[in-house]
Amino acid sequence: KQVAIPISIACFLAYFILFSEAKTIAQRGNFDLLLVMLMPNIIFGFLTLINLALMGRESQGRLEMISGLTKQFTKRIFTSQQGGK
Repeated sequence: KQVAIPISIACFLAYFILFSEAKTIAQRGNFDLLLVMLMPNIIFGFLTLINLALMGRESQGRLEMISGLTKQFTKRIFTSQQGGK
C-alpha cells in the first residue's frame, strides 16, 4: 500500500512525458497525426493488459513470481561465475 502512490505518480509522469513527446513529433509533421497521438495510449494499454494477465494468475501472486524469478536469476549468475559447478 505504501508504494501505490509513488508508482501512480511515476506512471502519470511517464504518460505525460510520452504524450508531450508525441505532441512535439505530431507538430513537426513527420508522422501520421492520429498514430502518433494514440501511441502513449497504445503503450499504456499494452502494459495494462500485461498487468491484468499477471494479476489473473491465481496460483501464485506477483510478488512470489518476481521473487522466484529473482532467485533463479541470481542462482544462474552465481553458478556461471563459479564456472558452472
